Amino acid sequence: MIAPARVLPSSRRAERVIRATRALVHGTIVLLALARGARAQGASGTTVTPAAADLDLVYSASRYAQEAREAPASVTIITAQEIREFGYRTLADVLGAVRGFSTRYDLNYDYVTVRGLARLGDFNTRILVLVDGQRTNAAVSDVSNIGTDGLIDLAWVHHIEIIRGPGSAQFGANAFFAVINIVTGRSHGDSGGGRAEAQVGSFGTYAGKLAWGTPAGGSSEFMIAGSAERRGGTDRYYPEFDTPATNNGVAQGLDGEESWRLLSKGRSGDWSFEGAYAFRRRSVPTASYATDFNVMLQTYDREGIANVSYSHSFTDLSRLTVTGAFNQVWYNGDYPYGPTTLTDEQRGNIWSLDAQYLRVVGPGHKITVGSELRWVSDGQQSVVDVTPNAPDVVVFTDIRSQLVGAMFAQVEWRLGEHALLTTGVRHDEYQGIGGTTNPRVALVLRPTDQTTVKALYGTAFRPPNDYELYYQDGITQKAPLSLTPEHVHTAELEINQRVGGLTATVSAYSVATSDLINLKTDPADSLLVFANEGSPTTRGIELELRGHVGPFTGRASYAWQDAQEGDGTQPVDSPGELARVGIATPLLGDRASVALEVRHTGARPTLNGTDAPAYTAVNLTLLAHPLNRHMELMLGVKDLFNAGHVDPGGVEHVQNVLAQDGRTLRIGFRRSF
Repeated sequence: MIAPARVLPSSRRAERVIRATRALVHGTIVLLALARGARAQGASGTTVTPAAADLDLVYSASRYAQEAREAPASVTIITAQEIREFGYRTLADVLGAVRGFSTRYDLNYDYVTVRGLARLGDFNTRILVLVDGQRTNAAVSDVSNIGTDGLIDLAWVHHIEIIRGPGSAQFGANAFFAVINIVTGRSHGDSGGGRAEAQVGSFGTYAGKLAWGTPAGGSSEFMIAGSAERRGGTDRYYPEFDTPATNNGVAQGLDGEESWRLLSKGRSGDWSFEGAYAFRRRSVPTASYATDFNVMLQTYDREGIANVSYSHSFTDLSRLTVTGAFNQVWYNGDYPYGPTTLTDEQRGNIWSLDAQYLRVVGPGHKITVGSELRWVSDGQQSVVDVTPNAPDVVVFTDIRSQLVGAMFAQVEWRLGEHALLTTGVRHDEYQGIGGTTNPRVALVLRPTDQTTVKALYGTAFRPPNDYELYYQDGITQKAPLSLTPEHVHTAELEINQRVGGLTATVSAYSVATSDLINLKTDPADSLLVFANEGSPTTRGIELELRGHVGPFTGRASYAWQDAQEGDGTQPVDSPGELARVGIATPLLGDRASVALEVRHTGARPTLNGTDAPAYTAVNLTLLAHPLNRHMELMLGVKDLFNAGHVDPGGVEHVQNVLAQDGRTLRIGFRRSF
């Protein structure tokens, strides 16, 4: 099967977009009708269960648990039930479903654009990804893996916290546009036991998963899980390489991958531990970085984390938490150039010690103080020339270590029953770079039990990483003469209104950046190089309706995003609008459920000045329990109408746009015991 890398004819494309857009509109009308029905029932029309109330708590907005509507940030929580109902497989799938986020895939890695701001060549360094509160962004390159290379299988996730806006006042570097916290484990009250799952799907995909754990919610808990997946892939056609010398543009057998993951965690009293490890091997068909076309290009990604934490609550309601953590990320790429293969490698270890003290003072004021010490040891990157029948040649090697220290404080002022003021600040000191201080201020007003108004302001920074500063392979990329840290300032006003079981959200924001680092081509020698290039801004409005009425649960959102470079042009890979609708409902009582999701992404500029066309994808997931709740069958279809779409290519690609998979099918079976 050949997946063509060309845009659909305009008439067919327009017809499919119109058809899917109608589905989007119809889905929105359904949710609006539900909202009207809920308004007629009154505020007492829906009862929130204890489990649902527990999922209204968020940790990563303030580094302690609080109600999402009181958090000093714009927050979205995606639950395990939503992940299962809508068939999300990766963190990129989840992020692409929420307001203000869009994703791009270059047939190797997934990338995220937040509120219209993106930089090609950025490996998601401007979002901070946490696993149960532990930083996972890598040493050397700050990369955060959100695709099939991600650390955590979503089958083990309790919920995912998405915190929009700068988070450097709490977490330091990389918390630039957003903080994502993946919370693993079982729901409170889960009776424990094991779970086995098997899946098959399009393009020769096979997956298996196992998990076992003790009952959740007791004084001691333990969980262990593992998963493995393989994709055979497909042949892909690229007209940019359509010559007899390059197999007429067909990359054969170069679209496969395999991955596996492990997770273990436990808690006893005040002590807890966690360890996770992931491996992925990916074959890349795009001939990126001027490599030979239709020749095996492979990348390998390994990531592991471990932590031990002590958390004790005192009788005066204060709490002390101390965590020691370790993170290791290893990357290797084999890039073919004629008889030579360039082996590209990055690896590094991060050791960290974090202490935090929380105290409740007076009528509900909360004071948090803490410190963090992070040691990046032996961050190594290298390029080795491997040629048959010749000794290996080291083209480039660089090994560095760095010490980072930080202190932070936050005060949550409770101003009566209807107002909450949060002020926070953090100072980070980087060995060899210097220090930076970042504040945040948030005023949360609750004039009624059903209404919340948030006024938010914050700043964030990101220092250049070792990859951006020092990498050079001698063929395609060179090191810059110098780079300076990036900064961002964000102001936002958000209004939330509950009506029965639904919540309506309106958010308006303004984001100003300075000195963003971008990968570009130097016209003097045609080599890629990182540079502080531009200070783009973005402003926008987001509308969302989410919740449940009767048997229906869902989320509908629309985002208008006006991102601009300094010269007034729209950034590459920046959609001007995003629309999302997702509705799930049970069938046959509680024996089955169906979930329909519609995603519309506006046109996005590409590097050559044209646009990657707007597209609308419709996804469908069916779950069935034919015998009992311990057995589940799953059928998932992505891009139900096979509309297809293309994503912008990067500066490392000959292709201006890269065609994505069309309709894909996945069938699964899960058994609990």
